[in-house]
Amino acid sequence: MVLNNITFYSIFGIPLIVYGGIITIILMVITAYSGYKNKPLKTHKILAASAIILGILHAVLGFLAYI
Repeated sequence: MVLNNITFYSIFGIPLIVYGGIITIILMVITAYSGYKNKPLKTHKILAASAIILGILHAVLGFLAYI
């Protein structure tokens, strides 16, 4: 039940998991754009790692909310 409280914690009437998904997709788009525009590889790797970690956290909270 604790995960439900975290996952569905309401911020401005929208559950926290929705914000996690929005931030994850924004990070993925920025990562793709930085790779496309030949930004420094270090920046691209940091953005990619951040997107992957946030995506995994988002997925885990989503799955565990219904167990």
